[in-house]
Amino acid sequence: MLNLKRLLVIILVFAMSCVIMAQDRWQIKEEGKSIRWNIGHDIPHYDHIEMSGLQMSVVLRYGVNADGSFRLERSVIWPMLRTLPNNTHASLAQRFSIDYPSLLIVDGLALSDEKVKSIELDGRLIVVSEYSTGFVNTKLLGKEPVKKIEIVRVLFPSTDKPILCERYTVKNISDKKVSIMVPSHKDRYKTDPQKGKEGSYTLITSIQEGDNGLYYLNPGEEYTFHTAIQAYKIGQKEIVPDGKTEELNRLDYVNEVKTNIHKSIHIYTDP
Repeated sequence: MLNLKRLLVIILVFAMSCVIMAQDRWQIKEEGKSIRWNIGHDIPHYDHIEMSGLQMSVVLRYGVNADGSFRLERSVIWPMLRTLPNNTHASLAQRFSIDYPSLLIVDGLALSDEKVKSIELDGRLIVVSEYSTGFVNTKLLGKEPVKKIEIVRVLFPSTDKPILCERYTVKNISDKKVSIMVPSHKDRYKTDPQKGKEGSYTLITSIQEGDNGLYYLNPGEEYTFHTAIQAYKIGQKEIVPDGKTEELNRLDYVNEVKTNIHKSIHIYTDP
């Protein structure tokens, strides 16, 4: 009995310490509309969150590494695309770890030395990071890298389409004009036809705006592009989503859910 009591005390202390650490890490913002983690010395740390739309769900496995860089894996599930054997768990599921900022070219150089400033959850995953450029060359010259670019990542599921939507806003935080090259990017995958109830499924990861290629940003200016991860079966076609509309729809849906919850609480607590 004594050992059991000690075990319960240990479990209780551990649970309380986890709650305290979580409270120290996350802060409630904007009257409960979101929670935000301002990155300090409490890294490395990793977490995950699940979000869903009508035709897909995603588990975002995210975190900040010890060097301050962001880590992300997207576990995307499409319940309407059935796999074999066709049982309760028979939904097409794939993981993606593509890092879109690494595809950008700034003043002819790759982005480097990422430092995550904050992570926020409000029905979307919002990540703010700052980058340098030419990190290796700078280090070889004995100089410290200077932060030149801020990137805001925003990830969320479409409310009614089988698409994971992402928005990237690139901002010039230096005191000089910079050039940004955004690639026209699309990767296409085909799943094993013997594992799908309706044969092979097509998966596509793409940058929605990149055809213009080259952009110039003065200090304080920013450029936004959208990306999409989607899947479809034989007989269906690729969807070209409007990233701005998809994000507005997501925010409307989240606000509707919050409103309904508040109404339910009011009805339940009203004497």
